[in-house]
Amino acid sequence: MSYLGAPKYSKVEIQFREHASKKILNEVLNNKSETITTFEDCGIMITGNHLLVIEDNSVDLPESKKFTKTTIFPLDEIENYKIYNY
Repeated sequence: MSYLGAPKYSKVEIQFREHASKKILNEVLNNKSETITTFEDCGIMITGNHLLVIEDNSVDLPESKKFTKTTIFPLDEIENYKIYNY
């Protein structure tokens, strides 16, 4: 299955650069000392200078409540990322 044309992976780990922006440090990493965040059962796409993580919340929700959430990260904030397909 794919989300908005993006292949779905069981797990995605994103490691941010040591000097990532305050927005990433505060909102994504919650001021933790590690610089890695993990997403599960999601799709990813790279477009322009951005990495998009696409999550579908369709688990156990009525049709009217389903939505897709896309989180956008600038590539220059990312050190590397790993994708897993279990």
